Amino acid sequence: AFADAALHGTDVIQDALLAGRCVRSSSEKGPSGALEDLESAKVFMKPEEEAQLKAIAETMARATPQLVSSVEAIFEALTCFGNNNFAVTDDLFLAVGAGCFPVGASLNHCCRPNCLLAYELLPGHLPVQAVRVMEPVLAGEELTHSYVDLALPRGQRQDQLKETYGFHCSCLGCRGELPEIERFLEAELKPGDPGSPGSSAELAKAEQLRLQAATEEDPHVELKILEECGLRERWLHPRHLEVCAAHAAAHTAAMAAFDWVAAEKHCGKLVEQYLAVYPPWHPITGLQMFTLAELKEQLGKLAEAQSCYEGAERILRLTHGEGHELVLQLKERLAESHELVLQLKERLAESRDSKPPRELARLPLSASHAKPPARGREGQPLRSTKATNYSGQRDEADVLATGFTVREITPQAAKLWLLLQLVGLLFEFNLWREVQSDMAVTVDDEGPSKQCCRTRAICAKTAFVILVGPGCGHAKR
Repeated sequence: AFADAALHGTDVIQDALLAGRCVRSSSEKGPSGALEDLESAKVFMKPEEEAQLKAIAETMARATPQLVSSVEAIFEALTCFGNNNFAVTDDLFLAVGAGCFPVGASLNHCCRPNCLLAYELLPGHLPVQAVRVMEPVLAGEELTHSYVDLALPRGQRQDQLKETYGFHCSCLGCRGELPEIERFLEAELKPGDPGSPGSSAELAKAEQLRLQAATEEDPHVELKILEECGLRERWLHPRHLEVCAAHAAAHTAAMAAFDWVAAEKHCGKLVEQYLAVYPPWHPITGLQMFTLAELKEQLGKLAEAQSCYEGAERILRLTHGEGHELVLQLKERLAESHELVLQLKERLAESRDSKPPRELARLPLSASHAKPPARGREGQPLRSTKATNYSGQRDEADVLATGFTVREITPQAAKLWLLLQLVGLLFEFNLWREVQSDMAVTVDDEGPSKQCCRTRAICAKTAFVILVGPGCGHAKR
């Protein structure tokens, strides 16, 4: 029926079905309120929008006369949806549908809200809208939430509010001087940067690369293209919306490509952005910190992962509730991470106090969330080889990040190492004389020739010398 009436799109069908349900249940006032409690948007609705809503109501009444008794009732409900309906979100705050909640619609907007709207979705039950108070409020103080994305700059927020809800926002967040962070969100150039004739060309090239990456199916190729978009940061502020969007796209591609190093880098940039633009309790920040903690743990950065787990748990237990599955997972990860760090400190203390050299191997992840090691471009494990800082003291985070064993370096070990170096040099010299006397070896820019196979075999037999000494030139090739 809608197709015959030239009314296309899933939004049309969904709005019509929701309007029919609201009209049928309007006789009984439920916990979410009644339809007549909503404010109509007809006063600021455009003529073409009003005509489309009338066509939807007439088509639905004509197609389902047994369900819809009044065209006017459907039309009135549809005029209230645009400025009162809510996007129903799941635990990750991704929209899964739309709903009509008149009680929640009575809350006013504020760009510095003190409430968050969440939804309890249980199989076999109607969705429940929960208004969570996120900041201390006084008795009689107004409860507010945000109608728009708080990560947008002031101008874009006000434009959306005017177009969708028909009012000009004059809340605390929109009065007075523009905050510094909001100036950075739209700043074309970095503060104090006079610009350059090449800036426009490079920004245009970055936009072309972004569009090209959006059509790429291979996540590895897409990530490579998006990495080239980093030239935006030469001219735009690190908090600019376009820079943030580039990091978000690169993070998604890196996760799809199983490139944990790139994913951690871009995820960290997103967390920095969210901490700067959102309230400290915003769930998007907490969820992104949860992801960042898992990536850092995957790369062996347990100390940093523990800090991210703590930040995510502090936020999500407020936005989701103490008993939510995500919060329980976070508490479990946090306890395991804390235990591993304590074990590390104990082993470090033992290795410093004991006279004989002791091995300090990397602590294994618990079996409950162990993951396969991340792989680089050549399929090699992603490891950090730094085990000591310049002061001679081992950094715990660096020890955790490496996959190699770490030994205490004693004066006796240093002397033994120097002796092995000398033996290696002497043995290599004798080996070189033996090879030269047996055969002629030719080496060009492309590597040893086929005649060098016997030399490589001899070098393989003396691998213990090559590991501690300067090594054989052919073996290095």
